[in-house]
Amino acid sequence: SMEQVKCMHDVLKTMKDNLAQIQDAVKQWDTPMIERAVKPTDTDEFERTFNSMKAAVFSKIKDTGKTIHASLQSTNKALRVSNASTDWKCYVEFVNSIVIGGLSTAIV
Repeated sequence: SMEQVKCMHDVLKTMKDNLAQIQDAVKQWDTPMIERAVKPTDTDEFERTFNSMKAAVFSKIKDTGKTIHASLQSTNKALRVSNASTDWKCYVEFVNSIVIGGLSTAIV
């Protein structure tokens, strides 16, 4: 009985830790994509600056995506559930809504 409680505690702790890690990763995206210049800049300079900042942000998001994927795999392994399970798909959809919210914040 106590072993089952410990097992469930470990599973829930893994789930909570992984979700917190995903939320922290998504919060890292909440930075402005472009800084407002003090003086007006010409179009070419603006595009060059914007494209370099955009590439950096997209690279950061892509790297964070790998971390999120690893956290989901860890959670799936702890739960010992099939990827085709309806409950697992609902959990992935929940995590997707957190990621989409973070992406929306990063873009706007």
